[in-house]
Amino acid sequence: MKNIILVILALLLFGCKSSGTNAANSSIGTSSKLDTSSGQGDADTDTDTDSTDRIAWYESLEYGMFIHYNMPTFHGAASMGANCRSAEPDPDPKKWNPTGLDTDQWMEVVKAAGMSHVILTVKHHHGFCLWDSAHTDFDVASSGNTTDVVEAYVKSARAAGIRYGFYVNLGRDIHHWGCKHEVRTNSQFEEFQENIVEELLTAYPDCDMLWFDGPAVYPNNQNMYDHIKSINSDVIVINNFADASGNVGWPYDVGHYEFNFSSHNYEQEESHGGIDHYIPKGICHSIYNSWFWRPGLKLKTQSSLKDLHNLMIEKEGIDLVNLGPNQAGVIPYSGSSNQRQHMIEIYNDLFGVSSPPIDDRDGSITYAGSWSETGDSSDYNSTRKVSSTDNDYAEYTFTGEAIKLAVRKGPSSGKADIYIDGHFEERVDTYKASTQSAAYVYENHSLSSASHTIKVEVLHEKNTSSTGYDVNIDFFEYGSIGGATSTPTPVATRIN
Repeated sequence: MKNIILVILALLLFGCKSSGTNAANSSIGTSSKLDTSSGQGDADTDTDTDSTDRIAWYESLEYGMFIHYNMPTFHGAASMGANCRSAEPDPDPKKWNPTGLDTDQWMEVVKAAGMSHVILTVKHHHGFCLWDSAHTDFDVASSGNTTDVVEAYVKSARAAGIRYGFYVNLGRDIHHWGCKHEVRTNSQFEEFQENIVEELLTAYPDCDMLWFDGPAVYPNNQNMYDHIKSINSDVIVINNFADASGNVGWPYDVGHYEFNFSSHNYEQEESHGGIDHYIPKGICHSIYNSWFWRPGLKLKTQSSLKDLHNLMIEKEGIDLVNLGPNQAGVIPYSGSSNQRQHMIEIYNDLFGVSSPPIDDRDGSITYAGSWSETGDSSDYNSTRKVSSTDNDYAEYTFTGEAIKLAVRKGPSSGKADIYIDGHFEERVDTYKASTQSAAYVYENHSLSSASHTIKVEVLHEKNTSSTGYDVNIDFFEYGSIGGATSTPTPVATRIN
């Protein structure tokens, strides 16, 4: 009897070990499209259900911002040559020296442009890391400005309610893999990259996305994928297909195209190892003919950017539009390279908010309490109605499906409650260490097509950094989703 019991226990242990191995080798997108005849998965498991939900969640994001900000902003584009043999000299990390880094402003632009998520180039082709890494000295800790950009970026994204991810150059980089600087074998470079990714995901467990460049030349994509999922199974792994038709660096959860967008079929089903996988597709493109900011760049026409967005609506894909902060560390908001205004105007046209904005001096806005005026200096020549008195409020009635509120943020600004048709919606904090006019703090794009009233109520509350309680209204924008462009009906789902 004792021997029989031991045999049974051994069989049970072997079965548990085998099932765990199969789970570790599956892609997150496999669950709803398993080829059941292969016997390599069970579509009814809880893990599969969670994976399917996670992919559906990612697809719902649909419109996001790429932020290319790294060593090329200061040094110029990275040139590695053939297999790094003719690579450029290693840039001095001291070249990295932003003088006015403002990641809060980045998120304000993301929200003002109607986008749901953001991805930052935390390690690009030079190999320079925008955080103090334990695995390399080629990072911000050795630079001209030691601010941990990744930490600031994540903090700002969280505060703004923006879902975030990291771009990581997965393939060769100039500094760390055989480019005359820190020469590594394939296995050594693979270990280095896994350590880099683990460092990021451990420090920021709510990271939603990892966007990999250069997966086609990475030594072992399967090991990297498994390593990521062992740390956080919820992370969406996005591979850059560049101009390939697909299957670049399998496994992955999502594929993005970088060139020749109209030539791809954007099929969501891919077959790997005899199993069909559901793999969403998307595009990544820039607001100008460069990924990184440099002086004198000409912005692409709004019509061309809207055409690409509508292509993604038609193909049910994800549109990731790149903007580049300048050397100071802000997204340009004035002059001929006003990226911020360019994206807002595209958003307004695509999604139908009013033009021009409803200035705070407009007679259709009702003010209750002791509101005062503070002079003309905002983006819309607003006098900026100001109050710091508890229960003072401003109300505006409009007809439409979307509403946006812009305020003047500043070091003495406080908090306010937002109501729509008498129902509490959100508490907003208008504090910012430096003054910023036309800062969007509230948006709602899911209203019925009817008359609505937005109410902004002063709280006489503030965070600990603020020196006052001011709520400075700048302007309202409203409209009907779909806008004057008469874009296809699915647009409505893109800004819920």
